[in-house]
Amino acid sequence: MGMERYILAAIWCLNAAAQPFVIPRVHENMLPFLRSSTMAEARAILGVGSSAESIAVVPTISSLPSVSRSGGVPSVVVTLGFATAGDRGGAIYKWVNSTAATNIYRIAASDGGRWIEFEYLDRNVCNILKAGATPFDTTDDSAAIQRAFNAALQQSAGSGLTPLGDEPIVYAPSGKYYLNDTVKYIATAGRSTANIRLQGDGMWNTHFIGDLASYPTGGNKAMFYIENVRLNIADFRIRSTGGIQPDFRITGIHLKDCDYGSIRNVAIGQCSRGIVVDSGSMNWNAFRDLQFEANYIDVFGAAAQGLSGSWHS
Repeated sequence: MGMERYILAAIWCLNAAAQPFVIPRVHENMLPFLRSSTMAEARAILGVGSSAESIAVVPTISSLPSVSRSGGVPSVVVTLGFATAGDRGGAIYKWVNSTAATNIYRIAASDGGRWIEFEYLDRNVCNILKAGATPFDTTDDSAAIQRAFNAALQQSAGSGLTPLGDEPIVYAPSGKYYLNDTVKYIATAGRSTANIRLQGDGMWNTHFIGDLASYPTGGNKAMFYIENVRLNIADFRIRSTGGIQPDFRITGIHLKDCDYGSIRNVAIGQCSRGIVVDSGSMNWNAFRDLQFEANYIDVFGAAAQGLSGSWHS
C-alpha cells in the first residue's frame, strides 16, 4: 500500500524525531481511512487536535498503561512496535472513555479509560501483528494469534449476532506464522450470538505452519479448533513442517457445531487431515476453491447437510 494514510498522524508527530516506525499492513476495511488525502483529514478521523501534544509516542504496547494524560491529552498514542520498536507490531491507539473489559487491543489507561487500537475500534479488525505475531521468523505465534481470537470473541459474544460483513475479523497479513499449539475459538453462548471471519492475504501469501514436533504422537491435534460459531474463512495456506503422519497427528482446521459459513481460497497440505467437519456443523454456504495437498476432508454425520463446493488435490 506504500506510505499508508493509516500512519499520517504518526508521521506528523514523529517528523522531527526520526523514530523507527515500521509501516503496518492493515486490513482492506481500513481503506476509507487510508484514502484520506491530507494530514488534517487524518487527524479529524483520529479525533486529535493540531498540536503535537495530542499524540504521544511510546516504544511498545507495554508502555501504554503508564502514559499520563492531563487536560484530555494525549488523545492518541503511537506504539513503535509490539514487543520491540520496529517489529511490525506498531499501532495507533485512541483514548476512549470506557470501562469495557480489556484485551490485547483494548488496554487500560492510567486515568481509568481505555486505549483502543484503531483498526479494532474503527473497523472491528483483530490484526495478529498487533497482537504480537511475527511474520518473518520461526518463533511460535500461537499465543499471539490466540490473543487475537480472544479479542474477536469478546467483540461478538453476548451482543447478538453481528451481521455478516460486520463480524469481527481476525486478519493475518502476508507472512509465515508458526503454530506450536492449537488456536481455539469457542463461543460458549451459542452460535446464534457469535460469528467471526478469519482472513489472510491469499493462499500463497499468508501461511500458517504447524510445528510437527509440538504435536503428539498417537493423538490428533488441530492447528485451528473452532466451535459453536458462524464463521467465514478465506485466503491463506496451512501446512505442517513434516510429511503425512500415519498416526493422524495433525489436523489443519477442526470445526464443531458451526454453521452458515464458508471456507474459500484455502490450501491445506502436509497434514494427516486437512479439514474435519464434525457432527453438528451444518447449513454451510460454500466450500470453494480449496486445495488439499496429500490430505483430505472428513465430514461426520449431519455435518454434510448443506455442504457444497469445489476442491481439488
